[in-house]
Amino acid sequence: MLRAMVCALLLPVVHVVGRSATGDDEAAVRRAETERTAAVRAGDVGVMERILAPDYMEVSVDGRLRARPDALSLTPNSPPTESPTLHFYQDAAVVIGREAEARVLRVWLREDDRWQLVAQQAVRIQPGAPAEKPSSELLDTPRVTWMIDESPAVSAVLAAQAALDRANASGDAKAFESLTAPDFVLVTSHGLVRDRAYRVTEERLRQLSNPQPRPIVARDEVRVKIYGNTAVLRARSWPKNATGVPGMPTRFTRVWQKGPSGWQQIAAISTPFSGK
Repeated sequence: MLRAMVCALLLPVVHVVGRSATGDDEAAVRRAETERTAAVRAGDVGVMERILAPDYMEVSVDGRLRARPDALSLTPNSPPTESPTLHFYQDAAVVIGREAEARVLRVWLREDDRWQLVAQQAVRIQPGAPAEKPSSELLDTPRVTWMIDESPAVSAVLAAQAALDRANASGDAKAFESLTAPDFVLVTSHGLVRDRAYRVTEERLRQLSNPQPRPIVARDEVRVKIYGNTAVLRARSWPKNATGVPGMPTRFTRVWQKGPSGWQQIAAISTPFSGK
């Protein structure tokens, strides 16, 4: 049954949300995806320099952060993206696909008449894998606090993230639903794809079985990038269970978009952080 559910999630589907997402947008993003793959496999740095945004950032399957200069060190034997799904939100597009044994999420933004890639993150697909235990060396990793832009938009995104943290900690499915877009898509730390309805049901069931609140996860390396009405938030998470036992840290990318009711999360992905 689980295998059938995972296979169903890999079927090619196109989601179009908002008036600015058109058939032309879909065709343009698919062309950009094809162009990116061809450039990576051909080692064409010139094309990648045009595709990647100046502040492009990616997260590898090991949870390592790579800036644009590192991302331009192309790997010709990189696997192609299989069965990509496209999700559109105003001037943003989220592409999710499989590359060999990894799930990849990419964030494209429309700038004038072209689409640029601003973020990418990968995670190994390993459904049912037992939870890893972090080493003492990993838990001793120095926490990093970066200067965060204190603009009103960044403050509003961080406030929305804090509200989402509280909702997740308390299992408040209603609050979670209000803070996520109808077409919200999540890639879990096991590489599985979940939608908002799945996550809302998951939180409601957890609340019924264990109403005790969970600790709010500590974070560091928090970065927020604002692109008009879209925000990309990256950070490391250092979770603990209800008794204070540390779990495996992760690095995540969360994409937020501002709408009539405020900021809502439109996509998220988490990758276990090995520290290596």
